[in-house]
Amino acid sequence: MDITPLCNRLIKNHKRLKNYLKLNNIGAYRIYDRDIPEFPLIIELFSDNKSNKNFAVIWPIWEEIDSSLKKEIVENELPIFLKNNFKVQEFWIKHRKIQRTCDHEQYQKRGNDSFTLDVAEGPLLFKLNLSDYLDVGLFLDHRPLRMGLFNHSPKKVLNLFSYTCSLGVAYAKKGAQVTNVDLSNRYLEWGKDNFALNKLKGKHHFVSEDIRQFLKTNRENFDLIIIDAPTFSNSKDLADFNVKYDHTELIAEADKKLSISGQIIFSCNLRGLRPQ
Repeated sequence: MDITPLCNRLIKNHKRLKNYLKLNNIGAYRIYDRDIPEFPLIIELFSDNKSNKNFAVIWPIWEEIDSSLKKEIVENELPIFLKNNFKVQEFWIKHRKIQRTCDHEQYQKRGNDSFTLDVAEGPLLFKLNLSDYLDVGLFLDHRPLRMGLFNHSPKKVLNLFSYTCSLGVAYAKKGAQVTNVDLSNRYLEWGKDNFALNKLKGKHHFVSEDIRQFLKTNRENFDLIIIDAPTFSNSKDLADFNVKYDHTELIAEADKKLSISGQIIFSCNLRGLRPQ
């Protein structure tokens, strides 16, 4: 199996992105996203803000890799190429399956190596963990939300399913008071680290609670509500959350918490979802 087409695509993609990354001070980016059908991989590169050393995470979709030879290339030859051509110091290969409706394994801890680093994104810094989870703590496809939606300046922001609070950091940096809500204490603590990393002070809140329960009991109104809904989520106190069936009610409840000119940003990664 010849790895040359994959290597050529990586070099081509990097050449295309190089000026954008430099001009915008981007330290985490996706260099390859299943561009070539024969190589169903996602590859992201990270530059540590302190040491300037480079690291990589590779997510093969094993269900679409049809030979043991391809797997050997992914695990052996590709890392060597990344080291030689992108000065990658270390790399991690993570086994991502084709997503099912009930999959939520990206939020489950998978190890205890705790290899962390800080990456830049414009004026922002984010703490990443490249080793312990399927995802690293920063969704790169949300970069337009973090860097581009600042033509409005909400005073109060509600960040639901906040994960590591990166969207909350972005709006807090612009002066908003942010309430981050997530069921996971672990990710909220990570979010607090991100706020501290960016020296953000003020009346920001970190609430560990089921989002639906929070919306029913909270009495505040917000200028902006961000709903970054997972496909599926477990809850100790309420029924499990399934975005396919529950998004309509969730958005309706959030709408009740908007100020007069407030806005809702809704996103999820379930392909084919048609909001009702």
